[in-house]
Amino acid sequence: MATKTWTINQIEYKGRTLPCRITMGALLRFKEQAGHELPVDKQNIEVPLEDNLMFLYCCVQSACNADKVEFKDSFLDFVDNTDPGQLAEWLNAQSKATAQKAQASTSKTPPAKKK
Repeated sequence: MATKTWTINQIEYKGRTLPCRITMGALLRFKEQAGHELPVDKQNIEVPLEDNLMFLYCCVQSACNADKVEFKDSFLDFVDNTDPGQLAEWLNAQSKATAQKAQASTSKTPPAKKK
């Protein structure tokens, strides 16, 4: 089965391109469905596979809801149809985007003081 490259804002799922992005709704959905807040990798603590899958699922649910795109699959249906390589691609895209944002915010120089 040929797969398309996943991007930071969309995924290919069951032959459809679905919106997929981090939103406040995705974070709240994750907390409700997983029973805990999303682990933050601040100390190089590895995030469990189940949490990564659940977070991806919540990002799809939330983005589809916001964009009025129908998505009714259960979590287990979603993971049964998700390729591990595609999950890794999406996580890498998220990581790169986060690093770029952090670099951009630290590289800004403060304005010169007026004399």
